[in-house]
Amino acid sequence: MLKCVLNTDPIKRYNIEDIRRHTWYQMVMDIRPEGVIMGQNSVPIDEEVFKCLEEYGFNPDYGRKCLESNKHNHITTTY
Repeated sequence: MLKCVLNTDPIKRYNIEDIRRHTWYQMVMDIRPEGVIMGQNSVPIDEEVFKCLEEYGFNPDYGRKCLESNKHNHITTTY
């Protein structure tokens, strides 16, 4: 399979459908990780964690606004 995926000829190179049909791929269960993706899912606000942000000197109103609007910045990363 790797030889086919790394083939330099775009016509012979495996695409996603070819990879998914391959027996090696079929041996592994398709498990998708659960979690929050910034910008796609709303971030659940844990009040105890949010209080820690305040202890680190972040503005609580701005921090809550960033979390609720799914921004990716230093505040949401710290959260």
